[in-house]
Amino acid sequence: MNRIVTRSKIAADGTVTVQLPIQDAGEEVEVIVQSLRKEKLTQEEWAAWVESMAGSMGPIEIDYEGDYEEREPLL
Repeated sequence: MNRIVTRSKIAADGTVTVQLPIQDAGEEVEVIVQSLRKEKLTQEEWAAWVESMAGSMGPIEIDYEGDYEEREPLL
């Protein structure tokens, strides 16, 4: 089956109806819904978003892996 790209608008009740002329009865398909609205952030908004993300993962815990092994010199 070939890729079909179509556009539709969201109805007032929040639903999207898409009708496609597909002849392959019983074929499995994948439907991807992607908004076409692109909100652009100002430089100040972007900086504020980046700043708000700092520390959002919480403290990072690192397990102690031990000391390096002692080896004899190569020469």
